[in-house]
Amino acid sequence: MPTHRFEEPSTSASVFSTAFDGHRSPVSEWGVNVAGGLHNQTRVKRSVATAAQATSVAAPAAGSEQGAMEKRVSSWSWTFKNQPFNIYIEEWGPSDSEEAVLFLPALSDVSTTDEFRKVAEAVAGSGRRAVALDWPGFGLSGRPQMEYSSDLLVKFIGDFVSASNGPLAKSQTVSIVGAGHSPSLVVKAIKQGLLSAKALIAVAPTWAGPLPIVFGREPKVQNRYNILRTVLRSPGLGWALYKFVLSSPKNIRNQYRTHVYSSKDNITDDLINIRTELTQREGARFAPAAFVTGDLDPYLTRDELLSDIASLDSKVPLFVLKSIQSPKRSKAEMDALKGVKGVAEYGDVPGALLPHEEFPQEVATKVLGFLDGLKK
Repeated sequence: MPTHRFEEPSTSASVFSTAFDGHRSPVSEWGVNVAGGLHNQTRVKRSVATAAQATSVAAPAAGSEQGAMEKRVSSWSWTFKNQPFNIYIEEWGPSDSEEAVLFLPALSDVSTTDEFRKVAEAVAGSGRRAVALDWPGFGLSGRPQMEYSSDLLVKFIGDFVSASNGPLAKSQTVSIVGAGHSPSLVVKAIKQGLLSAKALIAVAPTWAGPLPIVFGREPKVQNRYNILRTVLRSPGLGWALYKFVLSSPKNIRNQYRTHVYSSKDNITDDLINIRTELTQREGARFAPAAFVTGDLDPYLTRDELLSDIASLDSKVPLFVLKSIQSPKRSKAEMDALKGVKGVAEYGDVPGALLPHEEFPQEVATKVLGFLDGLKK
C-alpha cells in the first residue's frame, strides 16, 4: 500500500522520432508537452535529493524578474510497491486559503512545475492557494528505475489530493488544472473514487502517447513499442540513445519548433539549454520511455475516455481548453470533447501543445473566469 509523508514549506518524450515501416514520424504530428517559464527560468541542475531537501526554502518564482510572486518549495514522500518517491512541490499565494488550485504539468522528459508558473501566480494573485507538482518519474521528482504505468500515476494523484496528512489536507476545496495527459489521469482517478475535486480544467488535453496516437495499437506495432521501451531502459545502449540522440539539443529544439510552441520567436537558446539539462538527470529516461510507448495512457480508446467524462456530469465541472495550433491528431482529440456529456464548458486558446507556458496570460484569464463562475 502506498505511504506518504508531507514536509511543509516555510513561509519565508522528448518526442521519439522513430519511424515505423514508412509511417510519418510522430515528431511531425505529436509533441510531448514541455516545461519551464519563457523568461529567467530556474536552472534544473539539482539532484532528487536536493529537491527533496528543499522543504523549507522560500525562493523567487522561477527567476527574479520584477513583480514575481514568492515561491515556496517543499516535498512529499510517497511510496508505491515498496519504491519510495520524493515528490517535488511548488506553491504560491496564501497557504491558509480554503480554496486550493492544483497544477499538473504534462508528461514528458522535460516537464516540470515551471510550465504553469505564470498561470499559477495569476491564480494565487486572486487570493487562492496555487500548488504545482512534478509527477513521479518526471521533472524534479524522484526518477527511480521501475516499471512506470498509468495505474501508478492514477494512484499517486488520488493519494496526493486525498491524503489526510498530505499537502492539500488543510484546503477545503481543490480545483485541478492539468495539461496533456494529466486531465485524463485525473478523470480516471475520479471515476475510481480515489479523489474528489471542485472542478477540473483540461489545457490542451491528450490521452494517447506519441507513438500510439500515430501508429495505433495493433499487436505487431505494440511489439515494436515493447522492444523500443526495453532498449531505452537498457543501461548501455538505451542511455546513449536517449542522451545523445532523442534528448539532444537539436531534437528538443525541433520539438518546440514543429509542435510544442506556435511561434519560433519564443524559442530561445536559454530555453533549449535548460530543457536539455533536465533530460540529463539520473533516471531521466525511464518514465518518458513508458510514456512515449503508451504505457502511461489511462485509456486505450476515445470511447473509454468519453464514457468516464460523462460520469463527471453534474459532479465535477470540466472545462476543456483547446489550443488552436496543436498538431492535427492532437487537435482532433480535443475537438472530440466539444459538446459531449460531462464537459461543462469548452474554449480556445492560442498556442500549440504548451499554450499555458507560451501564452500564460490568455490561459490564466480563461482559468480564472471559469473558477470565478463556479457556484460556491
